[in-house]
Amino acid sequence: MRKVFASLTILAALILTYTVYDHNRYSKHRLDAALSIGNQTVLEVKGHLDSIFWQSKISADSLARKITASNLDEDALKKIIRKETDKHPHLLGITVAFEPFKINKDKELFSLFYNKIKRGFSAIETTYNYRDTTLATARWYTRAASRQAPILTDPYFGEAAGELITDYSVPLFRKKGGQKEFVGVLTYSLSLDQFTEVVNSYIKGNSGYVFLLNQKGDFITHPNRSFILKKSIFEVVNNPEYAKTLANTLVNTAGHFRFVSVYTQVPSILFYNTTALTNWKIFVVYSYADLIGNPKKLERKITNIGMAASLFILFLLVTLLKLYEKKTRHLWQLSAIISILFILNIALFWVLHLDLDYSEELANRTRVYSSNALTSYVHKKNYEQQLLGKERYIEVPTGIFIEELLVTDSYNMSMSGKVWQKWPADHDLKDKIGFHFPQASPLGRSVFVELLSKDRLDSATWLYTWKFHATLRVFFDYNHYPLDQHYIDIKIIYPDVTDNIILIPDFDSYRVLNPSSKPGMSNIIFLTRHRIIASYFSFSSIDMKTYFGQDTGSTSPEYNALEYNIVIKRRFITPFISFVIPFLIGAAIIFFLLYSLNKNKDQYDNSGVTVMGVVQGMAALFFSMLLAHITIRNRIPTPHITYLEAFYFVIYVLIVLLILIVVIYSRSSTNRLLNYKDNLIVKVVYWPLLIGMIYLITFIKFY
Repeated sequence: MRKVFASLTILAALILTYTVYDHNRYSKHRLDAALSIGNQTVLEVKGHLDSIFWQSKISADSLARKITASNLDEDALKKIIRKETDKHPHLLGITVAFEPFKINKDKELFSLFYNKIKRGFSAIETTYNYRDTTLATARWYTRAASRQAPILTDPYFGEAAGELITDYSVPLFRKKGGQKEFVGVLTYSLSLDQFTEVVNSYIKGNSGYVFLLNQKGDFITHPNRSFILKKSIFEVVNNPEYAKTLANTLVNTAGHFRFVSVYTQVPSILFYNTTALTNWKIFVVYSYADLIGNPKKLERKITNIGMAASLFILFLLVTLLKLYEKKTRHLWQLSAIISILFILNIALFWVLHLDLDYSEELANRTRVYSSNALTSYVHKKNYEQQLLGKERYIEVPTGIFIEELLVTDSYNMSMSGKVWQKWPADHDLKDKIGFHFPQASPLGRSVFVELLSKDRLDSATWLYTWKFHATLRVFFDYNHYPLDQHYIDIKIIYPDVTDNIILIPDFDSYRVLNPSSKPGMSNIIFLTRHRIIASYFSFSSIDMKTYFGQDTGSTSPEYNALEYNIVIKRRFITPFISFVIPFLIGAAIIFFLLYSLNKNKDQYDNSGVTVMGVVQGMAALFFSMLLAHITIRNRIPTPHITYLEAFYFVIYVLIVLLILIVVIYSRSSTNRLLNYKDNLIVKVVYWPLLIGMIYLITFIKFY
């Protein structure tokens, strides 16, 4: 037998070695794939930005030669500038400005700025003196004039453009008397807002973001617009270790490192590279959990290691302690070892599941974590409208802030807070309420809404703000209770679903959009039974199964719903103390009754428990367990059998089985298995059987 178990030990060691190797290989592959995504993203952003700058440089140099090669009048200049601007999608506009009296003898200063967005020309000199060397906004001209060479300005707020820009300026020269004469400057203006849209379009994950720094470490672009041109990265990062690493990134060309993002407050990986022409630093930040991906497969690899390690430890101890010998002491030792190994594997499943993040995919939802994802979704919906022969949707930016949240019971949730919407000034808001919660509880009046304010944001937009209190009917999946994680989807729709209106997230009103930072949630919310781990926006469709009297050929019974999603995870300690510990105590009482059973007890014997005493004790324990089970069902009236409930079914089966065994044992003296050393086999098998069945249930539920 020793050789057999020694061979099994070697086989288990080989299996364990393979599972560890498989885990390490998968982890490395997973990390390599994640790093590849990050590096590929930063290279794509670098390639696109370099392409923009080089195209601008080549185009500007060419246009400068055209302008100086011939004496163009104002109309000809306008025509060529408009044509060149429209040719390049990344350009905000083109400016040509001249030295005093070089173009028009009657005008000291003459310039033309073509704004692509406004589709019109303006004269810079009517806004400020572009030759004034003391003005920061005039550096596009004064620096190119003083250096007599092309320059790229640091980003600044362009007064004529009306937004954040950077300029590539080329000096204009004409030959006069065989000498080059400086006559003016040609400038290509690039919008930093367009840069932000472009660079974020390369993000492949759900919660990544991109920002740019100049050579000094000042923010050029960032999702938090308050940083742009106002803060240095060293003012934002307070950790000295991170600050030192970031200082090195300004010197190095490319690389990556792990850190806790100041913007999202979650563990992240930062990838960086350097643009060729401007020497700007490109930083791509991905949440580590988002970049690594769904952890389910990795968890399986870890549980495989746990199972293989358990087999190895079992066979090794059997071999070393000679537990294969038929001794009572060895049987008890073997029972304890097997039980402990099952417990450790169950604990491993629990730890892994408690550490599960919010990255689980949900069906029938379109998550939107960025403006780019939102734009893509709206374009798709407008295209569907076009196919139906209807007008484009009226987009209404909508925001929500939850101040109080309470999970009242298994299928109802109460919340209060504020909702705001930005409505076009020419649209009539019906009933002064621009939103509706379709999940409102049918019990009484469950939604209260009060208009707080109506403010004019600008000539085209009204801002409505409401406070609300609502009780919503929400489906919670308790299949994994008490290790459950819930996705609360708060649907928000326009009251008249037949109107051509779509509610979209008001991303501009949130400082951070990363789900882990819980945008739209008050920091003082505390749930007694759950903890909030994420929040985000998504879209879903609601099948109303009716056209509400509309033309069936030009509409659909499915209507768009904006969703504000909250991810909560149960606090494990309360159900563990309330239900798991009593279950374990009940299982221990059953064992002590079984262990104390004395088949030959008479009225003068004070040792042990009679057969009838065991049956009565187990019957009493059955009803106490049943009462605890009913308490769980009353607390969680779910149509499914939860993970914790399965424990009680195991104990029911064991109680019935043990009562039968005890009765047979008391009535039969010929059954060798039951009569072996006073029913030793049943006593020894009890704990491995009980905990093994719980492990099997755990494996089925979570593997």
